[in-house]
Amino acid sequence: VKHGVGRGMAAVHGEHIVGRVIEVGGKWSRVRLVLDPQSAIPGVTLEGHATGVIVGRGAGSLKMTYIEHTARIKVGDTVVTSHLGKVLDHDEAPLPEGLVVGKVVSLSQEEEGLYQSAELESAVEFRDLREVFVVAPR
Repeated sequence: VKHGVGRGMAAVHGEHIVGRVIEVGGKWSRVRLVLDPQSAIPGVTLEGHATGVIVGRGAGSLKMTYIEHTARIKVGDTVVTSHLGKVLDHDEAPLPEGLVVGKVVSLSQEEEGLYQSAELESAVEFRDLREVFVVAPR
């Protein structure tokens, strides 16, 4: 932790999460964007409380996976960060709950039939990002 910034902390633009801090230096930090295929963020829908893991697909695309096939989720639902982040990577700081990830734009059943997945769209224009803020856990 340098100057209060630590690995795993959320990088935000307004109320939207745009990534997580993955490296901290003297007066800089490196952020892995949520669009990165190596990114994995726990999420939940506000409307139906469906949970899953949000992964980046590159080029502005996000996918929420591991949503139980019986979960209530629909196109237009808002997805936010969840407290389940502690489970994904024990070395990282837990994400604050309730940061907006995006909206569900389509749904599909996974081949095994146990889960469904959702394509998400973020309201953030990642190409235009110049500054982000880092949110420390409580």
